[in-house]
Amino acid sequence: MSLHRSSSWKAAVFVSSCLAASQTLAVDIVSYDISSARPSGEGNWTHVYNGTMVPNGDGTYAYSGGSGTLTDGILPTTHTNNQLLGQNDALSITLHLAQPTIVESIEVWGGARNLNAIPGTIVKWQVTIDGLSIRLTSVGFGPGCDSGLCNDRVFLAGTGLDLVSTSTVTLSRFDSSWQGDYFSIGEITVNAVPEPSSWALALIGVPLILMRGRRFLARSGGSLLRPA
Repeated sequence: MSLHRSSSWKAAVFVSSCLAASQTLAVDIVSYDISSARPSGEGNWTHVYNGTMVPNGDGTYAYSGGSGTLTDGILPTTHTNNQLLGQNDALSITLHLAQPTIVESIEVWGGARNLNAIPGTIVKWQVTIDGLSIRLTSVGFGPGCDSGLCNDRVFLAGTGLDLVSTSTVTLSRFDSSWQGDYFSIGEITVNAVPEPSSWALALIGVPLILMRGRRFLARSGGSLLRPA
């Protein structure tokens, strides 16, 4: 009896894992631009950028044509390799994707930084795709920072943005819950809606897994069905 329950449970878990793995796919961000970035070193927060940096005349810089800390694949844990940004700086971040993509969700990683109130303070931001702009409330995830969960995610399902294939995504109008002007981003991740072929492969795999399970249990005298 225990063999039946264990085998069917394992099959269900494996199928569920296969389906979950096909649900999202991180997209390569080849470069990004920032309209109004605070320079590296401000407040002892440091970041890198390998593109052009032009002064805006107000203490911020326009970044263009490069990449750096926000897309280097390194999740921040301190104030180093983590970009300090200001919500009152008319800030926008334009991400250039490696290929046209239908975006499922966007994640910003604030950095698992204790003893600092800045990480984890983002509460919403605007996403612009193909001229359509929607302001979305973010959902926190990951470890806890002093001001809340360190990282934030927005989902595009049902906004209309999830219907457009794009290679450019702009993030702007960030809101921070901190009483000051600052918030931090150390990494940005864009997740794509899976292609229909991915779902088809996952669904094709389900009956094959169940068939193999039935054959195994038949040889061992069991059943995938729970006994009455």
